[in-house]
Amino acid sequence: MTIPEHALEAALYTRLTGGTAFTALLSGTASVYNTVAPAGASYPFCVFNLASGIDLNAEPGHRRHQLDYQIKVVSQTSQANAGLASVQLDALMHAAGPSAASRLSVTGYRNLFQERIQPVRFVEPSDVATPYYHSGGVYRFHLEEGTS
Repeated sequence: MTIPEHALEAALYTRLTGGTAFTALLSGTASVYNTVAPAGASYPFCVFNLASGIDLNAEPGHRRHQLDYQIKVVSQTSQANAGLASVQLDALMHAAGPSAASRLSVTGYRNLFQERIQPVRFVEPSDVATPYYHSGGVYRFHLEEGTS
């Protein structure tokens, strides 16, 4: 069994970089980063990171994982620009309803459901006069060991 965070992060990257309506609002299809954007990254970009998690050990030898990921767009243009991209981000990430089709496929795990649990929106001051605008959300993924 893989580490659930590694499998989920691979699935997140695939989903985010494959969303053409979303990546069209970024500086390019490669503008999605795990945990931190590299120095010199072009704006706007998307960054995701593990915010929190819990393992649920309901049965011996069987575990469920509840993992919360902050996924956001960072722009130097405006809050409206970051917000427009985060609308497309939410369309990719919030799996409304019981349909398995909209859930991420996570290798080695059943994705029971995923949902946005918290909005993210703030402005980060900068010492280069142009602030950084952040917009997105915290998404919760409920994974169960085993394949779907």
